[in-house]
Amino acid sequence: MQLICKFVPGNTLSRDVLDYILSPDECIGQLSRTRNLQDVVRQLPKPLSESLPQSAKKDIHRLLTAIKQRLVRADWVAVSSFARRSPLSETQLQAYPALKARMDKLSAQPEKKVVKANYAMVTDDVPLARNLSFSPVEPAPDKKIVVEFAGQWPGNAARVMLGKTDLQGEKLTNTRPDRHFNHRSVAIFKGLEAESKSLYIKIPNKQQPTPILLKIADEIQPVPEQTEMDEWDNVLIPVRPLYYATEDNQADKLADAKRGYVYVFWKQVLWRELYVAPSGYLSDVDVEYYRAMPHAQDKQARQAEGHQLHHIWLPYKVKGEVQIEDNGFGLVYSAAQLSWETIEKLEQDPEFYQSEVISLDEWVSYSETQSFDDQEHIVDIHLPKLEAAIAQSFTPNLNNNSGNFYQQQQTKTAVVKLPHNSGGFGILLKDQFDKPYANLACLVKANGTDYPRQSDDKGFISLAEFYDQERVLVCMKASQTDEDYSNRLLVNIGSLKPIEQQEGVLQRLQNHDFAEVNLSQADPELAQQAISNLQKNYALEVNGQLDSNTKKQISALDQSKNGGW
Repeated sequence: MQLICKFVPGNTLSRDVLDYILSPDECIGQLSRTRNLQDVVRQLPKPLSESLPQSAKKDIHRLLTAIKQRLVRADWVAVSSFARRSPLSETQLQAYPALKARMDKLSAQPEKKVVKANYAMVTDDVPLARNLSFSPVEPAPDKKIVVEFAGQWPGNAARVMLGKTDLQGEKLTNTRPDRHFNHRSVAIFKGLEAESKSLYIKIPNKQQPTPILLKIADEIQPVPEQTEMDEWDNVLIPVRPLYYATEDNQADKLADAKRGYVYVFWKQVLWRELYVAPSGYLSDVDVEYYRAMPHAQDKQARQAEGHQLHHIWLPYKVKGEVQIEDNGFGLVYSAAQLSWETIEKLEQDPEFYQSEVISLDEWVSYSETQSFDDQEHIVDIHLPKLEAAIAQSFTPNLNNNSGNFYQQQQTKTAVVKLPHNSGGFGILLKDQFDKPYANLACLVKANGTDYPRQSDDKGFISLAEFYDQERVLVCMKASQTDEDYSNRLLVNIGSLKPIEQQEGVLQRLQNHDFAEVNLSQADPELAQQAISNLQKNYALEVNGQLDSNTKKQISALDQSKNGGW
């Protein structure tokens, strides 16, 4: 990982770096994203590295602690490669008096003034013989790397970047329409040395000075500047997810999402997680930052900090190889944020992965026709508006196509069609032998009204239309011969607390039908009995306590019953 800050001895600071200084917390926050210990050690200045104890160089956490100690004492100061958008606040500086003292001292220094010599111009009126000398000049770098983008569209907050190398620093460039081909745009890096490069997508971070970097590939080779290609070796396709508005999955009845998350898997590994805003814009979560966290509970509540985007850039071709099949992409939509356990299951279980994701292999049509035909999962973005009657039947997760969408009608962006119930919000009904209650008729009671429903082949009942409710009551028949819906299940929705809180655990016990009363307000003995019921059902140690194994079992159930899987 390439660091975007450097370390400077505190006693050598100059006034020029005041706008670049990072606090110890900001610096350590950046370094904590590095998974490889040696990546950090190699990039430390030699004096700083030699001052660290050998024990600190064997563990990333000890290393970060040792570095932070020197930053707190202001023996060394972290200086960013980019100017700060806002200066360090007084609150931040009060926490580090040594750093504050050095910055106050720098602020007190007078600015450097350029003193001009006030001499009269000397005129040389004596002609001399010409004395020509030849000084060899190194040729300027004359290589380039071109990244092709499908379509032509307005500006985007994301940019492509080449990483720093031994000979050249990192380089950024914007996309521009190709003047010779109206089906594509290009991002051109010129003046490159003849050395391999690493290619990234760089997305501004709304909360931190550190951008979100998405690596596309290493060992990208530049070509001579006069090179032209019908299709370049590195191609990105902007993708816009839309969702079937009705169960019959008709291509002319697609809608925007106004909430939820889109998950992008590359080679069956989560590459991007994007939050869908009510406006239809998409915002990235820094997946690698959360993946590097040592504790599982820290990975659950992942914040979307990336700048809002119109669409998702995905690598269609990398170093001349089209990304399909085992190297391909898969998309998943979920109304609620997936737990990290579910993400790991998708990454580790090929059968489960294939059953849940929508493959993008159809995008090979771009190389054949420079467009996206009306295929099963991918279509050109030029689509008609939804009929008003269909728009009225949307669930709370879907929205009539937004203005953001219609601004892209002529951009040749690819649309990926995701199922209406992909990652839907609801419950999954199973018996004690893990057999689903398939095609089971039931009633959902909410707002004083009965809503007839029926589970699907997997025992799933969608509750998406009740997303804003505090709780609903799901009523089922005890047997097929019964006339009354005597079996009742109270499902907490809007009032559901996080599973890390005891009240959230007790609510889930009630959701999973291990208790018949509101446990958060009941006698503690009833709560203990409900916990014991769950422990007996799953062959755990029966102690009536919320031990680690019991919480783990409840968390696993939560993904299947309340998360829509």
